Amino acid sequence: METGNNLPFSKPYSECKISVFFSKDGYSFIVSDLNDGSALYESQFIAFKKNSSYQLSFEESLMSYPYLRNEFGEEELILNVERYTFVPSEFFSVDMVNKYYTFNLGEPDSKEGVFYSLVDSLQMYVIFAYDKAFIDLLENIFPQAQFTPGISLLIDRCDEKGRELMNAVFARIKKNVLEVVVYKSTKFAMANTFRFVNVKDAEYFLLRAYYNFGFDNSIVPVYLESDMELPDIGDFVKTINFER
Repeated sequence: METGNNLPFSKPYSECKISVFFSKDGYSFIVSDLNDGSALYESQFIAFKKNSSYQLSFEESLMSYPYLRNEFGEEELILNVERYTFVPSEFFSVDMVNKYYTFNLGEPDSKEGVFYSLVDSLQMYVIFAYDKAFIDLLENIFPQAQFTPGISLLIDRCDEKGRELMNAVFARIKKNVLEVVVYKSTKFAMANTFRFVNVKDAEYFLLRAYYNFGFDNSIVPVYLESDMELPDIGDFVKTINFER
């Protein structure tokens, strides 16, 4: 639905890109220029009600932000996904998506559907499960949307640097969720996502990557983006590069 130059944007929606990031307690969205990502028109975080369902909370929030229902030039939805598996593009088949997931992770929940998304930098598909009713709702509101698990964004962002380095660990912490990506011998080796309760658990899961791959923590760097302090990580990893 084209609406011209309606507020709050100075350009038609067809010339804008919307990126919506979903977390457990709400979602944030950014509206930017379709051709210039540095030109931001709107940025908001909307917290969900604690005693309301995820789907109902999202639908209610649209009453305050009705313009989200407009059809944007590009629509990207980043989902909070904690269980996923990877399939190289040369072995990928749409007809096998459910089997890929079940073989590696077991049967999805009865309310979940199995979906897939291409990780461009790796030319691998990430297969994941998500609440099907909520996906149906999002597809209705954002008909042109690309669905992307959060881990895909982290991989795409660190892939070039990971291939330049011999070995490296990349980590992102936000709202008690830790995402870890490992490159070994300049190649993508592993990605995992953990939900944690306290800082000690976050530090343990991050350092576990060094143990699993036999990395020398006095040599191999970690590139860390975090919304919380990890007070003891410096005692175990010599080179910490803080990202934004």
